[in-house]
Amino acid sequence: MLRALLAATALSLAIPAVAETLPIAGSDPASANVNDLLRIAVERFEGADGAAVAQHLEAALGEARFDGHSYFRIVAAESGAPVDGLLTGTTRASIDEVPVIEKRKKCTEYDPADTKKCVKEVEVDIRCRRRTITVATTARLVAIKDGSIRYTRPLSARDQQTWCPDRAASRTADDYIEWAQEDQVQAIRRDLAPTAYAVAVRVDENRKGLGKPAAEAFKEAIRLTKSDPAAVDVQ
Repeated sequence: MLRALLAATALSLAIPAVAETLPIAGSDPASANVNDLLRIAVERFEGADGAAVAQHLEAALGEARFDGHSYFRIVAAESGAPVDGLLTGTTRASIDEVPVIEKRKKCTEYDPADTKKCVKEVEVDIRCRRRTITVATTARLVAIKDGSIRYTRPLSARDQQTWCPDRAASRTADDYIEWAQEDQVQAIRRDLAPTAYAVAVRVDENRKGLGKPAAEAFKEAIRLTKSDPAAVDVQ
């Protein structure tokens, strides 16, 4: 909400050639109710890529910070140390390939006077392959103290590629699966911990219509923003 308000303010105040830009930092809150779960353990997710996904999620949550401090204390699940919350889940990727036919135009006769000019063409079939990849990940966070489920979310991503003798696939199956799982890891991290952001707000420096005392005060405020942006820092 704050980000939208700042963006709207930036648009309403922007005047080219007479505007100063201020960096405003803030953070979006976590959407899940996990503020009291300080020590988190991430168990290996089920699935062939479960260990890698759990490790990436563990790292992402460990890097989450708020007000200069770590948001979670990450505890190794295998350590047996006490924790406030346990994150578990599954991740699975499926690949399905089928043959498909596409149409192409083929020249059967060229202009004798210009061998690059086609005067007759026919439509022909060419054999292609179509690959569909689905990556599904589900995460669940349980509060150890009372066993309550504080967070659960299923995520799914799908990609379809068709390649033919005259057209290659734009990416490999492994590349897409790796990208999709990392994207899902970041989505879970955004749900569980605050996400920092920064926006540039343009301030109108026009003093037209202000009385002299107010105009001088406003001028001084603008001068401060140019030399010390922290003077107007929003926390």
